[in-house]
Amino acid sequence: MIFGASKAIAKHHNRIHNYKAVVLDLSAVPMMDLTIGLALENAIKDAIEADCAVYIFSPNGQTSERLEKLGVANRLPHDAFCDSRKSALALAVKNLPTV
Repeated sequence: MIFGASKAIAKHHNRIHNYKAVVLDLSAVPMMDLTIGLALENAIKDAIEADCAVYIFSPNGQTSERLEKLGVANRLPHDAFCDSRKSALALAVKNLPTV
C-alpha cells in the first residue's frame, strides 16, 4: 500500500507544471513513512521550482513532524500549512495569479 501511494504521488507529481496551486490534504494520513515523506518532499520541491503554490492541511502530528524533519516547512511560505482543508483551498484560490 505504501508503494502504491508513492506511485500515485509520482504520477501526479509529473503533471505539477500544469498547475498554479496545489492543496495537499493529508487529513486521512495517520502516519507517514520515509518513502511517502520523500515522495511528497520531491513533489513539493518540484512544485516550488515550477512556480506552483503549495498549501498543506496536515492535522496529524506524526505526519506534520515527518514533513518538518524533511525540511518541507523551510521551503514554503509561513501560510502554506493550513488549519483546515477549506482554508487551504481558500488561500489557493485567493492567491492564484489573475490573467
